[in-house]
Amino acid sequence: MSTVLNLGRIQPIFKGDYSSSETYGLLDLVVFSGITYIAKENNITGTFDGSKWQALAEISQLINDSVASTVSTYSSDKIETTFIDNLTNEQIDGIKTFLNSPVVPTPTSNTDAANKSYVDGEVSTIGGQVSTLDGQNVKLTGNQTIAGVKTFSDPISGSGQNLTNLNASNVTSGTLADARIPNLNASKITAGQFATARLGSGTGSTSNFLRGDGSWQAVPSSAPTTAQVLSATAGASAGAVGTYAALRDTNTAVKAAGATRPGSGLRFTNFNGNDANASASGTWRLMGAAGISGWSSGVMTSSVWLRIA
Repeated sequence: MSTVLNLGRIQPIFKGDYSSSETYGLLDLVVFSGITYIAKENNITGTFDGSKWQALAEISQLINDSVASTVSTYSSDKIETTFIDNLTNEQIDGIKTFLNSPVVPTPTSNTDAANKSYVDGEVSTIGGQVSTLDGQNVKLTGNQTIAGVKTFSDPISGSGQNLTNLNASNVTSGTLADARIPNLNASKITAGQFATARLGSGTGSTSNFLRGDGSWQAVPSSAPTTAQVLSATAGASAGAVGTYAALRDTNTAVKAAGATRPGSGLRFTNFNGNDANASASGTWRLMGAAGISGWSSGVMTSSVWLRIA
């Protein structure tokens, strides 16, 4: 079996100005002499009886007194260290999460917080500086034209294949590897003098000569002997430098002894005007006479010649 509990009225009802002809119940609100009262009991009527009513202003005072009593239980030091004071400098401990962004002034010292406007301005300034630096500094990648003299304290590494138009006059020390000077045409050497060590093996000096085999040799102290000359002559092949030959000159003009002719214009002959139709090599000197008037054409152009080169 359920039980119903009647709590009665629990909500105040405003009745307006107090009237002695009205009957008021518990929690009724009335205004009397400009003050609002709440009934403390039922069946109130007749002349206003302050013992049966509670002024709402007194309730407000009770609340204020309660708050004051609570605050008085805290020492002034505890209040100052527990709550944030908006008038003095304080150090705030712990993590404080703001639901909205705090508003801070433009920073003036290194420890000041920076607002968005200040940061945006600094980023814009730095961006302009970076753009300027990008055009003034050497970058790790990309092609650039570098002006001015750049002195490197350490060696530059790399293949060097992209170094173009390098003036050799700027290479004032070090040794170039042979492979760096391939197929150098001697016509490119238009000035200066080679060191004797670059001309041949051995040591060059005023007392020796550079032999045809590319070596420096001592100058003989005396002239060759007759035996040496004859031996060298005997060992020479036909038509070699220093040998004599019977040759016919294809140019029929009269020539005196001592005239020189290229081997291409001379033919080996037997003095009868008959030749092998084979031209000689090198340069030859006429040791007799050729082209004498009145002789037959073949005979008068044949004579003894010495190859001199």
